[in-house]
Amino acid sequence: MPEYPLEKWARASVYGGAAHVALEVEHILPKSRGGTDRVGNVALAGHACNQAKGNQTSVKEFGYPAIELRPGSPCGMQ
Repeated sequence: MPEYPLEKWARASVYGGAAHVALEVEHILPKSRGGTDRVGNVALAGHACNQAKGNQTSVKEFGYPAIELRPGSPCGMQ
Protein backbone atom coordinates (compact mmCIF):
# COMPACT_ATOMS: atom_id res chain seq x y z
CA MET A 1 0.00 0.00 0.00
CA PRO A 2 1.35 3.47 -0.81
CA GLU A 3 2.63 5.41 2.18
CA TYR A 4 0.63 8.61 1.58
CA PRO A 5 -2.84 7.21 2.45
CA LEU A 6 -1.37 5.49 5.51
CA GLU A 7 -0.05 8.80 6.81
CA LYS A 8 -3.05 10.90 5.74
CA TRP A 9 -5.54 8.63 7.50
CA ALA A 10 -3.29 7.89 10.51
CA ARG A 11 -3.08 4.19 9.62
CA ALA A 12 -6.69 3.67 10.68
CA SER A 13 -10.04 2.98 9.05
CA VAL A 14 -11.94 6.11 8.08
CA TYR A 15 -15.20 4.45 9.07
CA GLY A 16 -14.53 2.96 12.47
CA GLY A 17 -11.12 4.26 13.40
CA ALA A 18 -9.82 0.71 13.82
CA ALA A 19 -6.08 0.60 13.52
CA HIS A 20 -5.50 -3.05 14.29
CA VAL A 21 -7.29 -4.57 11.30
CA ALA A 22 -6.03 -5.31 7.83
CA LEU A 23 -6.67 -2.09 5.92
CA GLU A 24 -7.70 -1.81 2.30
CA VAL A 25 -7.59 1.11 -0.10
CA GLU A 26 -11.09 2.60 -0.16
CA HIS A 27 -12.33 4.92 -2.90
CA ILE A 28 -14.32 7.83 -1.46
CA LEU A 29 -16.14 8.21 -4.77
CA PRO A 30 -16.25 4.63 -6.10
CA LYS A 31 -14.42 3.90 -9.33
CA SER A 32 -17.65 2.37 -10.66
CA ARG A 33 -19.18 5.85 -10.37
CA GLY A 34 -16.36 7.86 -11.90
CA GLY A 35 -13.91 7.96 -8.99
CA THR A 36 -10.18 7.75 -9.60
CA ASP A 37 -7.06 6.42 -7.91
CA ARG A 38 -5.86 9.96 -7.19
CA VAL A 39 -4.69 10.52 -3.62
CA GLY A 40 -7.60 12.84 -2.87
CA ASN A 41 -10.06 10.03 -3.57
CA VAL A 42 -8.49 7.23 -1.58
CA ALA A 43 -8.86 6.42 2.10
CA LEU A 44 -8.38 3.35 4.28
CA ALA A 45 -11.03 0.94 5.49
CA GLY A 46 -11.25 -2.50 7.03
CA HIS A 47 -12.63 -5.19 4.75
CA ALA A 48 -16.04 -5.39 6.46
CA CYS A 49 -16.65 -1.64 6.21
CA ASN A 50 -15.39 -1.52 2.64
CA GLN A 51 -17.81 -4.29 1.68
CA ALA A 52 -20.70 -2.67 3.56
CA LYS A 53 -20.14 0.62 1.73
CA GLY A 54 -20.11 -1.07 -1.66
CA ASN A 55 -20.49 1.50 -4.44
CA GLN A 56 -22.03 4.23 -2.28
CA THR A 57 -20.27 7.55 -1.92
CA SER A 58 -18.55 7.85 1.46
CA VAL A 59 -19.89 11.28 2.22
CA LYS A 60 -23.49 11.60 1.10
CA GLU A 61 -24.75 8.03 0.85
CA PHE A 62 -22.74 6.04 3.39
CA GLY A 63 -22.95 8.87 5.94
CA TYR A 64 -19.39 9.97 6.71
CA PRO A 65 -19.32 13.73 6.00
CA ALA A 66 -16.13 14.22 8.02
CA ILE A 67 -14.20 12.53 5.22
CA GLU A 68 -15.08 15.44 2.94
CA LEU A 69 -13.52 17.86 5.41
CA ARG A 70 -10.11 16.20 5.27
CA PRO A 71 -7.51 18.10 3.22
CA GLY A 72 -7.11 16.61 -0.22
CA SER A 73 -10.51 14.89 -0.27
CA PRO A 74 -12.78 15.59 -3.22
CA CYS A 75 -15.60 18.02 -2.48
CA GLY A 76 -19.01 18.37 -4.01
CA MET A 77 -19.41 14.73 -5.00
CA GLN A 78 -22.69 13.85 -6.67
